[in-house]
Order: sequence, then structure tokens, then C-alpha cells
Amino acid sequence: GRTIGRAIRQVSSTEENIRTKAEELFKAINSPGCPQSLGIELFADKILNGSRGSSNLFALCRVIVLVTSKVPNAMDVFLAKLNGVCIYTVPKHIRYIKEEFESKDSYLRAIGFGEDDDGRMETAEKYVERLHFYMGLYGALVQTEVRGFRNLHGLREGWAWLARFLNHMPANAFTLAALRSFLEVS
Repeated sequence: GRTIGRAIRQVSSTEENIRTKAEELFKAINSPGCPQSLGIELFADKILNGSRGSSNLFALCRVIVLVTSKVPNAMDVFLAKLNGVCIYTVPKHIRYIKEEFESKDSYLRAIGFGEDDDGRMETAEKYVERLHFYMGLYGALVQTEVRGFRNLHGLREGWAWLARFLNHMPANAFTLAALRSFLEVS
């Protein structure tokens, strides 16, 4: 886990660094002392949690494409985890119906709000900040092309996501933030 986390944090925008870090991650995922499934899960977790402040979304997505072209299951796990932390990457919307939720906080948890260190529900601003990162990462991923490698979740899926989002999502502050972040990056 430390090796994977360190490699992801060290991704920079140079082509040599991207290829080197992708190779390190491929080796870590397939290391003899760790089952590949655990390596894939750590890879997905570290990208989503360890790179949140990253300004190198495109470099990070190039690494994702390089690794997942060699380990296709890693893309499925990564997308599943991304969909789990950000419902708008599905895209999915959960309406607030008072009778269906025991409290407003349980609704906020259902749409992806987390808790602060003190156990209180995070602010809408903090939620939108995380939403911005996840949607930006998704936007960068769907348009990333690396010569000689196939992006398993590329432009075709990005256009399909955009069509589903525009046709089925209601207009509110969170869907606006999600769409804006996706479009700004892609």
C-alpha cells in the first residue's frame, strides 16, 4: 500500500515520470507477496484518497490508462470505487423525500456527504470541493489517450455519461457543480 501510495503521490507531468510510475504501480499490483485483487483495490483507493489535492489530473489519468491497459480489472474496480464516492459519476440522483429518510443527515450521507473529524456532517462547500475533484478526475479520464494503449473508459463512455446526465439529472447546486467540473476539465 505504501509503495502504491508513494508512486501515485510522485506522479508529475513528464512523459518519463508517467511511464516510470505506471511501471512501478504495475509491479506493485502484481507483486508476489500480495494478491493482485488486493493490489488493484489499493491502487483505486490511493488514487481516490491520496491524490485529492493533485493538480496533475491529466498525468494521473495517463498513469491510470497505462496501468489499466495491462490490468483491465483495475479499471472496473477504480470506476466502482469512484461511483461509490461520487454518485454523479454514475450519474445518479437521489431525491429527498422526508418519509424515506430518517433525517436530513441520512439523506446527505446517501448523496455522498461525509463527516468532519469532529463527527459532524461536512459543509456543502467541502462536499462541492470533493465533488469538483472527483468529477474533474472523471472528465480527465474519459478524454485521456495514450498512443499505443487503449483507454478502457474513453471518449465513448464520456459522451454516453454526458447524455445520461443532461437527460436525467435535475438542475440543482450539486448537479451544476458536477457538470461544471466535468466540462471544465474535459
